[in-house]
Amino acid sequence: MHGKVKVKLGGKLRGVHFGLGSLDIYCGLVGLDEADAYSLAFEPGPRRIGALSALVFAGLANYANIHDEEVDYNVPKVQAWLDEAPQKVAEDIIKAFIDSLPKPSEEVKEAPKKGKKSASKTS
Repeated sequence: MHGKVKVKLGGKLRGVHFGLGSLDIYCGLVGLDEADAYSLAFEPGPRRIGALSALVFAGLANYANIHDEEVDYNVPKVQAWLDEAPQKVAEDIIKAFIDSLPKPSEEVKEAPKKGKKSASKTS
């Protein structure tokens, strides 16, 4: 799954792409695995603002990497851009992130175990 959007940040139109690449970048920035990293961004706590900024940076950097664009910014610059951006930009980025999350019907189901026989009897 992935979520993509183009938003105006830092004076230009930039792509944001959430997916495996952004997850890898984000986990590296916050120093946690994906389960703990997501809770860091969305549960109240002292590192939440930094985690949200890192998440947006990761989506921007992932898009840039995919499209062979230069990553000419860092997390503090992204924070400054977000401070100046209209609320709609944040809403569009959040929607793209939510679109990247697996939906309940898309979750991987456990594979049947080998060697298990059917419960029905044959006579």
